[in-house]
Amino acid sequence: MGYTNDELNSIFDRTDGCCHLCFARLVFSNYGRFGARGAWEAEHSNPRANGGTDRMNNLYAACISCNRSKGARSTRVVRAWRGFTAAPLSTAKREKLRLRNALLGATMAYLAARYFQVSSCHEWPPHSSAAGSFPPCLGRTLTLTRRSRERSRRDRPAG
Repeated sequence: MGYTNDELNSIFDRTDGCCHLCFARLVFSNYGRFGARGAWEAEHSNPRANGGTDRMNNLYAACISCNRSKGARSTRVVRAWRGFTAAPLSTAKREKLRLRNALLGATMAYLAARYFQVSSCHEWPPHSSAAGSFPPCLGRTLTLTRRSRERSRRDRPAG
């Protein structure tokens, strides 16, 4: 089946230019060029031989060798053979995860700065009862400061 340029763009962008089966990088301009680096075809996730359709939600980019060796098997089975459990993420989903992780990192940095301070190794152990505890990793350890402990007690709701 022939596809329009817009359909090919949509299929290619759905996996961010990676093979849907082996995650290899693909080259958009090498669509259907067997033997070229990054050559790819539109792959039916649910094969037409098994009742799959030519609708866009069933079409993904796959390198030609993966697509041809797949035969009439489902995409999930072929990915499992290679040790993969999920499809590659689209650009939009990848950016969404990147932003979420950045927000989580900023939140953790804020919490660490508010409730922890870094003390140097020569202060370890802080008192004799900690003599049997773990030594600080690479000469530095995070210790909860007295002021932050008092602040957290004060900020707790009464109850």
